[in-house]
Amino acid sequence: MDKVTWSVIKSWFPVSLWMIIIFLFSHQPASQSSKLSGSISKWVFDLILSTPISNFVNDVMLHTLVRKGAHLTVYFILGILVYRAMCSNQVSKKRVLATALLLCVVYAISDEFHQTFIIGRSGQITDVFIDSIGASIGLLITHVYYNRRL
Repeated sequence: MDKVTWSVIKSWFPVSLWMIIIFLFSHQPASQSSKLSGSISKWVFDLILSTPISNFVNDVMLHTLVRKGAHLTVYFILGILVYRAMCSNQVSKKRVLATALLLCVVYAISDEFHQTFIIGRSGQITDVFIDSIGASIGLLITHVYYNRRL
């Protein structure tokens, strides 16, 4: 295997792995997905119960925040990984942000479409929007980091 091929594999492997992880979470039936986010919500709610924040947040609101926060977070990470992969493969600096964002948004759309085939799940355009915001934040932070470093 030549050096260029190894570089491409090494830089895109984390992106592929992260996309598989996103796919596997999206592939869970609604009951399983809700149980997972419910247990995280309960943990967070128990954590903030003794703080003044608990006066403003109920368990339903917190459950929604956890679910939407998960979307934002996983696509934030995807944005970082895609940006790094593209930079390490000599993609033009002018095209990195736009191309990386396009890739993340297309993956978010395909992820929501995939969920329409899963029992109890549905594709939500709002989730694509949240995913896109997460990816954009990850891309911009990574872009600033790379450009200050270079």
